[in-house]
Amino acid sequence: MKRNIFIALAIAVTQTIFVSLPLKSQELPSQELPATFRGRAPRIEEVRTSSSYTSSRRARYYFTIALPEASETPLQKVIIQQRGGQERIRFKLEDTTAFLGTSRDRGETLNIQSASYDESTLAVTVELAEAIAPGTTLSIRLKPRQNPRWGGVYGFGVTVFPVGASGRELYLGARRISFYERILPRYRW
Repeated sequence: MKRNIFIALAIAVTQTIFVSLPLKSQELPSQELPATFRGRAPRIEEVRTSSSYTSSRRARYYFTIALPEASETPLQKVIIQQRGGQERIRFKLEDTTAFLGTSRDRGETLNIQSASYDESTLAVTVELAEAIAPGTTLSIRLKPRQNPRWGGVYGFGVTVFPVGASGRELYLGARRISFYERILPRYRW
């Protein structure tokens, strides 16, 4: 009986303490909330290379992102980050291009406001001069200095940002590109 009274008293004291504590809201006013993607989220359509041989200097990497009609937020910036592989892939940023459509069905070329590379995170950031409207397919073409010297699977994560400097990022996922070493036939001279 003493045990039941003790439990009832403990419950009553606990409820009194939690009910009487003031709650403070940590929400920001609606005008200060950063923009985010609303409606259907963008998705990675395709990631591919024009040459999968190691050490190729002619390769181009294509990252195709679809922004569905049901999405309500335009897209402005894309970050492509190397997330795996045996060596760091370096890019010729001056050869970076963006266009509407896919790598096989190229449309209008888009202006790039800036393209930068962060050595510490292995990330290429591409910011477009104008936002991409929903219902559009965007492709970004990166030119590596050369493909990796060692064959294997190299992963790339894709993150997109909506219009606005304070927009919240949306990580779309990672895709991989496989590189193969050339096996040259041996000739007897």
